[in-house]
Amino acid sequence: MSSQAEDQRRANQAAFWNEKQAKANSDKELAAVWHDACRMLARQADKDGRPPLWGPLAQHLHNFFQQHAG
Repeated sequence: MSSQAEDQRRANQAAFWNEKQAKANSDKELAAVWHDACRMLARQADKDGRPPLWGPLAQHLHNFFQQHAG
């Protein structure tokens, strides 16, 4: 993908996720937006042949769970 096309894709993604954030009416909805955004990044990394992001995402979620599981 050309640099210009990549820049446009990033701008489109930013606009999409900014709109989703703006429409979130609660922290619960905002958390769902960020969860979806992170999953999109992991899928995009797979598609682009970049290093996988699923492991780091899983680790962040595991850390969150451990911090808040009581």
